[in-house]
Amino acid sequence: MAFAVAEAALSPVVGGVSMLAKAVLVIGVVTAATFALHRWAPRPGATEVHPFWVKDVTGAEHPCQVRGSTRRGLPAEGTGVQVYGRRDRSGTVLVRELIADDGQVCRPRLPLRQRIARGAELVNVALWAAAALTVAWLLVFSR
Repeated sequence: MAFAVAEAALSPVVGGVSMLAKAVLVIGVVTAATFALHRWAPRPGATEVHPFWVKDVTGAEHPCQVRGSTRRGLPAEGTGVQVYGRRDRSGTVLVRELIADDGQVCRPRLPLRQRIARGAELVNVALWAAAALTVAWLLVFSR
């Protein structure tokens, strides 16, 4: 794969194959790499979801969710907490960090399989972006 990418990158300078062949070569290499990523990346399984409600100082209740596992578990019911996260489309707060009054910090972590699968998706996007830039570069600098 490295040789094919090097050939596609250096062939405009050295000469050689046509621009169409270079573009097809780049797309073929990226397609093969994407196939390999999908083939060997783990499939994410089910994630633990812990729903709960938080009442703020005004008395309004907010639905929250902790996705993934925590080292020490969630604080006991009735404990004062500070919740940091973001709201999803339904209005539920997806918790990134939860701090109890006693100072216990709770940061949920997704299982390793899901983190690897997310990383593989990011690599896939980066590969296709690099392919698009390479084909654009071939269009500009090819003779």
